Amino acid sequence: MASLITGFWKTVNFYCKNHPEHPMVLRQGAYSAYYGCEHEFDDKEPCHNRLNLIDAEKALQKLMDNITGAALMDDMPDLTNYKFSKNGIDYKVINHDTYSDSISLLVDNQKIMMGKAKEI
Repeated sequence: MASLITGFWKTVNFYCKNHPEHPMVLRQGAYSAYYGCEHEFDDKEPCHNRLNLIDAEKALQKLMDNITGAALMDDMPDLTNYKFSKNGIDYKVINHDTYSDSISLLVDNQKIMMGKAKEI
């Protein structure tokens, strides 16, 4: 299963709920890497929505469980509009290409944003 998740990382893009026009950027923080909003360092209105790699892996595991569970039943669901929450972070699949299994995932980290993000 770990090798499936490793390959799955390459097919998923994370998007900030407040700025979904570009994927979140993988950055190195003071203690660990994280996915941050492209607008994190804007002068006027910075966006602090972010996702650490541990939470990103948990989100991928949740998606992988849905996909593999359906595959066991000879089904390939389109997860577009699928919503879930994990550890204070809300996620929504905004696009799922079932042919390539690429997934675009909207991220709303309530632990960081404290309610500043728009409703999913």
